[in-house]
Amino acid sequence: MTRRLAFYVHHHGHGHSARTRAVLDALEADVTVLTSAASAHDTFARHADLVFLPRDDGPSELDAQPPLPDHVHYAPAGVPGLRRRMARIAQVLADTAPALLVVDVSSEVAQLARLMGVPTVVVRQHGARWDAGHRAAYDGAVALLAPFGPELEEPDVPERVRRRTWYAGGLGRTLPGTSDPDDRSRRSRTTRATARHRLGWDAATTGVALLLGRGGGQPHADDVEAAARATPDHRWLVVGDLPGAAPLLSTTGWVDDPLPWLDAADVVVGSAGHNTIMEASLVARSFVCIPQRRPFDEQFRKAARLRDLDVAEVLDGWPEPAAWPGIVQRARRRPTTRLAAVADPAAATRTARWLEDLADRYTP
Repeated sequence: MTRRLAFYVHHHGHGHSARTRAVLDALEADVTVLTSAASAHDTFARHADLVFLPRDDGPSELDAQPPLPDHVHYAPAGVPGLRRRMARIAQVLADTAPALLVVDVSSEVAQLARLMGVPTVVVRQHGARWDAGHRAAYDGAVALLAPFGPELEEPDVPERVRRRTWYAGGLGRTLPGTSDPDDRSRRSRTTRATARHRLGWDAATTGVALLLGRGGGQPHADDVEAAARATPDHRWLVVGDLPGAAPLLSTTGWVDDPLPWLDAADVVVGSAGHNTIMEASLVARSFVCIPQRRPFDEQFRKAARLRDLDVAEVLDGWPEPAAWPGIVQRARRRPTTRLAAVADPAAATRTARWLEDLADRYTP
């Protein structure tokens, strides 16, 4: 019987899709992807059988809600989209009978699959995720997948969770032709001059790239402009979409691959989102990390690990303009090799082989 894997990919932000795409590039098994991500067709259609799911966040038909069990994070009653979504997932699992469902991420989907007798691999994220919902998803999984290395593990993670976790070693975008850290470093040096020439930056200019994520919580355009004015000898570039940006700020809009722009920078400023950290690591640039509010304190706890490892200049919030010259100086004094070690160029390939080996145990 042909080995088949399935992936459930959450639609919020871009990190879930990016790391799944990297693994799909390296997989040799047949794959089904279930998602409602807006970019799903462009991201997954050439690599997998794509099942586009109904959104589950519409209004409820009910005036009152029944109590929510402790082991469930999201299951409002009377939402037609939620009913259709879970029914579609169940139907696809019944029809395709995957050896594994990789869940990135949803406690409810992981529990649904396990109740149907489908083995699950649950992707872990940072944060205080020891509530009943996460425990139910973790306990029902055949294994847990951390898209980061053990050095980024949080100190209070229960030992029983650590023992069942496979650490990918920094799973993010795959660089074509890159198989080791030396190749990654050569790529950044080789393309930097070209990137700066395209942007009209001279070699002596200190470039600051503000990398925006799609998960919300972006800085205000006025605050970014004030930071740029406070560092007049620096060139600021906003990689992403920043509504209200003044002419002082160059913006790229949303781009599928930010690396050509990050290659031109000396310093990357971004959140503590997984994808943002991986992108800054892949181009081996000095990193200023400003965590954003997320459920379970995910980004603040991840940022704390970056601070402990001394791989980034970690702030608690967007600073006053006068602080920016010192922030950039401190960030640039830190060896970029420390951050570069966080992302493993071979992580996607190693993860794919691990998943295929695991799937072999559950393939008839």
